[in-house]
Amino acid sequence: MSSDIEIVKLNVGGDVFITNKNTLKQSPWFETFFSDEFKEPEKINGGQYFIDRDGYLFSLVLNYLRNGKTIKTSRFDKESDFEQFKDECDYFGLTVKEKWESDMQWYYIMVTLTSSRYVRFDANKFPKVQKLTNAGYKLMSMGVDPPIINVIFGKKINNSLVKLEESFHEQLNRDEQHRRRNEQRRIDEQRRRDEQHRRDEQRRIIRDKQRIKNEQYRRNKQHRRRNIGAGSISDENKT
Repeated sequence: MSSDIEIVKLNVGGDVFITNKNTLKQSPWFETFFSDEFKEPEKINGGQYFIDRDGYLFSLVLNYLRNGKTIKTSRFDKESDFEQFKDECDYFGLTVKEKWESDMQWYYIMVTLTSSRYVRFDANKFPKVQKLTNAGYKLMSMGVDPPIINVIFGKKINNSLVKLEESFHEQLNRDEQHRRRNEQRRIDEQRRRDEQHRRDEQRRIIRDKQRIKNEQYRRNKQHRRRNIGAGSISDENKT
């Protein structure tokens, strides 16, 4: 092993790192930390230098130093994570030259909507459009050929998030298909209820007609009996 390599152990927010002191001293903060001008930094757990910072962010900073102060923004899920990393580098006296925008691209999604009557586009009427808007998509263009409305939405994302957005789009389509199936089931159920109501109403009308017919027959029969009875009394009186 080369004599200029000095291995050190760091405990950063509870996470332990083992690295070369010269790697750390690329950072002005660590250059001062290990300087003879200051007292020996405090050690814990058998020789670990304790640093009260976030362990995960420091792991990114350490890899940044190990890789010659370069990093790909594709490592980060979103811009805010990259900004946190830059802030952590700034704490340790490092300047990150890479810009998140360098790995950004536009991602587009076309949505086909159906509207029986088009007056003006209202996102509140379409759940799928609401989800896209909530996810940061912007309306880019729209074509109307009633009852079909084709809408293109766009969003600027990091290259590493393309697959994530594709998954989001697939889930969006699955949600839309599920919503349409539920809507179709609701319509079918309503039709079934309406048909059942129609049949019940027809049966009720038939029953009412039959009841009226039976009632009329009963009255006619009673009327004939009264007429027969009256005729018998008249014959007796004549006798």
